[in-house]
Amino acid sequence: MESAGKSSARLESLDMLRGIAIFGMVLVNNPGSWEHMFPLLRHAGWSGYTIADLVFPFFLFAVGASQSFSLANTEHTGKLPLNLFIRILRRTAIFFLLGLFLNALPGLLNEIFNGETYTINDIRIMGVLQRIAIVYFASAICIVFLSERLLWMTIALLLLGYWAMLAGFPGSLSPGNNPALFIDRLLLGGSHLYKGGSDPEGIFSSVSALTTALLGYKAGCFLRQEKGLRTASWKLFAAGILGVALGSLWSLWLPVCKDLWTGSYALVSAGWAAAFFALCNAALKWQGLHRLGLPLQIMGRNALFLFIASGIVTRILLSVRLHIDGQTINLWFCLYDRVFASWMGRNNLSSFTLAACYLASWWLVLYMMDRLGWRLKA
Repeated sequence: MESAGKSSARLESLDMLRGIAIFGMVLVNNPGSWEHMFPLLRHAGWSGYTIADLVFPFFLFAVGASQSFSLANTEHTGKLPLNLFIRILRRTAIFFLLGLFLNALPGLLNEIFNGETYTINDIRIMGVLQRIAIVYFASAICIVFLSERLLWMTIALLLLGYWAMLAGFPGSLSPGNNPALFIDRLLLGGSHLYKGGSDPEGIFSSVSALTTALLGYKAGCFLRQEKGLRTASWKLFAAGILGVALGSLWSLWLPVCKDLWTGSYALVSAGWAAAFFALCNAALKWQGLHRLGLPLQIMGRNALFLFIASGIVTRILLSVRLHIDGQTINLWFCLYDRVFASWMGRNNLSSFTLAACYLASWWLVLYMMDRLGWRLKA
């Protein structure tokens, strides 16, 4: 049985990984201006990847890694107690409904502040929290009911089967002509997709996204079961780099595409997540690095709160419109233009500085919550 100290260390490294993910997500999602962003913080587009494209997979990887602890007593047993099933179902519903709320909020705010008509027909069904909900539920079922061998086979079958479905689709795998768009439109309707086109968090591509969480679960199991903290960390780091290499090699035949969550993208992103998870775990061995990791742990312990709260505040600032010098601008851009760009100019640095200050402000809130022992859990 794992010692309490060792288990605590693993959970601290998991908090650090979640902290890295939410750190990146707030920076990427809240620039002063979308026209001015450093290339690495801008999504790559249809193919390829940047730092921005690794943020969400880190979250899903962390979801799976956390399940290696929360489901440790029921994994591979084929038995799911009713109370645990209800807890899993409740968390799934909460994540999904919170995601719907965030999607509906801009339309509701525009109706309140600007008098624009908003109906339920305009709401986007899927999103980040909705995909987390689906993947969390599906991965939990796989972990409980599949043996360790069958779980590995499932990961391989999902990756290869998804590739076969993409390859078998007539036409090109372009933004306007791909199986994910076809199936999501069939199931959800075009008006409920992201900007009416290919949804980067759609239903069909969630099949491949599930492998990211399952690989995170296997990484968590490996760290949980290995005795030596340092040795386990470097083994996992090597496995992560191998995943990046294999995904990069696969991209010669199947492009790395976040919007479709192609198998090559799943391997590359899970590989980077595993490598960073290993580094977070190894950092606990060195006192200096451990102290440097505390700010990330504070963010990771309340990652759900930060995602929701920062999303709500940003949406409010974007919805409140001001009439200045004959122009109508939202409060967020006014803050950027009058406070940051006024003395730094409209450029990548000023846009990034606003995002960094916004993140720092939220970190202070999280620090106070951490001192008070407040945790937002679904």
